[in-house]
Amino acid sequence: MNSPLFAAHRILDRLAGMAFDARGGVFGAGEAFAEALAELRRAVPDLVPGIAGETSYPREVSLRITVEVAEGTGAEETSGAKTSEYPGEVESVGDGRAGDLEAVSAGLIDAEGVGALGETALRLAGVAGAAVIRQLSTIAMIAERRLDGYPWDPGYQADLSMLADTPVDDYVGDGAGEQSRWWPSLDRTDIAALVRTSPTVCELSYLRLLDDDLVAHPPPVGDPLSTTGIERVEIGDACGSAPTMTIRGHGFGTAPAAGVGVIAATWDSVTSRVVYRKMALSSWSDTVIVVALPGNAISGTAAFADLNFIADYNTWAKARNRRLNDAMHARGCPGNWDAEVPYEDSPAPVAAAQYSAGKPRVLADVAPTTGPVEQWNAGTLHLRTGQAFRVAWQGFGGDSVTVRALDAGATAILSASGYPSAVTGLNASSGKLVLTATATPVRGTFAVDAINQCGTTRATLALITTGPALQAASVAVFQGIAGGDVEVQAATGGEALNPAGGPTIPLVADKRSVAVIDWWAAVPQMPPGETLTASATLEVHGPLIGHLGVTLRPSHSTADAAPPASDVELPSGPGFASLAAYQQWLAQGNSPRTFNVVLPPEICQGGPIGSTGVPGWLVLEATVRVRSLDGPSWTLEAGNNVTFHPRRRVRIRYRAWGRTTNLSPGEQPRPAPSDQACREALRAAASLLPIPDPQILTLTNSPVEQNGHLIEDLIAERGGTATPSWRDEIWLVVGPVGVGGYAPGPWVGATDATGLTTAHEICHLFAQNHLALCGIAGDPPSSFPNGGDVVVPGYDMWGNAFVRNARDVMVRTYCPEPTWPSPERWRRVFLQVGRP
Repeated sequence: MNSPLFAAHRILDRLAGMAFDARGGVFGAGEAFAEALAELRRAVPDLVPGIAGETSYPREVSLRITVEVAEGTGAEETSGAKTSEYPGEVESVGDGRAGDLEAVSAGLIDAEGVGALGETALRLAGVAGAAVIRQLSTIAMIAERRLDGYPWDPGYQADLSMLADTPVDDYVGDGAGEQSRWWPSLDRTDIAALVRTSPTVCELSYLRLLDDDLVAHPPPVGDPLSTTGIERVEIGDACGSAPTMTIRGHGFGTAPAAGVGVIAATWDSVTSRVVYRKMALSSWSDTVIVVALPGNAISGTAAFADLNFIADYNTWAKARNRRLNDAMHARGCPGNWDAEVPYEDSPAPVAAAQYSAGKPRVLADVAPTTGPVEQWNAGTLHLRTGQAFRVAWQGFGGDSVTVRALDAGATAILSASGYPSAVTGLNASSGKLVLTATATPVRGTFAVDAINQCGTTRATLALITTGPALQAASVAVFQGIAGGDVEVQAATGGEALNPAGGPTIPLVADKRSVAVIDWWAAVPQMPPGETLTASATLEVHGPLIGHLGVTLRPSHSTADAAPPASDVELPSGPGFASLAAYQQWLAQGNSPRTFNVVLPPEICQGGPIGSTGVPGWLVLEATVRVRSLDGPSWTLEAGNNVTFHPRRRVRIRYRAWGRTTNLSPGEQPRPAPSDQACREALRAAASLLPIPDPQILTLTNSPVEQNGHLIEDLIAERGGTATPSWRDEIWLVVGPVGVGGYAPGPWVGATDATGLTTAHEICHLFAQNHLALCGIAGDPPSSFPNGGDVVVPGYDMWGNAFVRNARDVMVRTYCPEPTWPSPERWRRVFLQVGRP
């Protein structure tokens, strides 16, 4: 729709939105619509040639006030209309953004929608306004024919080629709209040129027909509305369900003239309009007239109406429109060619004839001061924090208007804009209040109260403000720490990492991993108490596992063997004013609710692609679908390409031990950990080390009693003297939780039944020393980035939790928890493990 060929379509779309606002009573919309049509005629003089364009308002008309000439008394409000006394009464105000003009869109031209738009233009801007709409629709249809692929008629092209002295082929396909001398390429981008080159036969015929028909069939002449002789109007029981109107004056006659009746204002709650209707006559004399008012009477001007004249005028208008349409259709000009509307003037506001009756009525609207309107839902406006907006209203029969806050959010907005929670004494007829949304997200509900002696009528306006998304959604692969962007290169004496240091790690192939999809900060930041709900999927493919790949779903817990059968749904978290505030929240040890997808070892493949020598990679494409409770939804996408590197496989054999016999006085027995507890600890330790998922085997005679030389027994059991093959297996004795560990090597050691202690001891076996913190001897903290602090989040796969603000695992049992492998520690052990 950004093509210049769609200029007329886009103009029609904007006019349709303005027209619907005018019909819905949006503040200033009618004037803006008429002015927009006049501006079009001024900017493009050829748009409607032959029609003078000085007058934007051919009649003093309003879409909100009209006269109805059907016989009978004023009808009560339509059954089912929502009315009640204050404070229960709430007039429902439409959002003015969708409805009967929705067919006129930025898409291809819809005849019914254009007809409705033309009718509104006729009412508000006269014949010239309706002509603008028809001409724009004609231009739009011409432009559509110039789109690539339009089925150009071969016969027409042949005729055109003769006139242009150009081969027919030059007018076929993509060049059809460019080569013709009659439709130069300039016209494709110039709306004024499109107007000048478009056919005007129908418009010219219509202009002639308008004048000819008016001469042949002139309208009835006269002024059917009068307040002559009225000196004052009195209302009995003005606030009741059946008021009476007494008109006092002189010269009324002893009886009404034929076809003349008293009209008064009523409120039509279906169309939200003031409709002047004939009232039921109770008595008539030369000086006093008494009529009964209906329960939906509203303040206005009493008047005498020549109902016969109005009926004659409406019959004439209907017949004229029928004649014009029949004649135009006979000339091959489709569409609506109405030139007249039913009589719709209202009585002049003569002071002596004015009266007050019934409750006031109010229409209200809320919208941004600039830019497009975005609805959260049908009844709630969506604004951004800090965005300027206005509350506008149009009142009927009220003495004053008050805009008040109905909740804390609206109170905060009024306060931030310099107003109290209730802004009183506002213009009862129409007005607007310009406000600014708060800097933090809120939901707010405002009331626009119209007030008179009969009570208060309320229109409620709801809005929600959200903060901007703070960052894009992301997907990261964790093996204790996030990584996948580190290359392994050959170097003198072994391998080197590129980059040599940093916050990420080289990922290990054939190792169970977790893809973490972070989405919280990628959606609008919500007000307190407002929650979004999300679900996610992860597409995984790559040259080492097949380009079609697999679709994986998140798990409730990454410790689960498989994801659940149904989708995991997560709520959003608290809203943040800025990315810095969100990061500070994370630094305090908090964690967002991420989607965590387990990547099985068989998916985490590494090595070259075939014989190319090029390392393979894995492509991860996450899709997160987010929905609000009562508003819009969003689809987020995030991706990552990661590389897994082959490492040498290491088996782990273990024997559990306890101490339950030969206890010292006062010593408590410490049973050996169960086989399951040992395996879970070893599995957790392996997840924190840069080795493929190991085979875990139980040694014979497990469990055993502590004898003081369990490690020596392991060495003897392995043969007493270490050989190069020992490095392929790690033998451990596993004691009760809390006993700590000891790893003298080679490739044997002792640990307790916790994953972190076991990872600490295995790191010793890979030539890693303690860090000299918390009173222990070891490598200086300056030899590690950040002094050994783990400044990036870790992820505990088997604990299903993030680990933040930790220290390096090589101070485990010496420094306060938490401890975790730092990226530097992982990198050092990675190089020690080596290739297969």
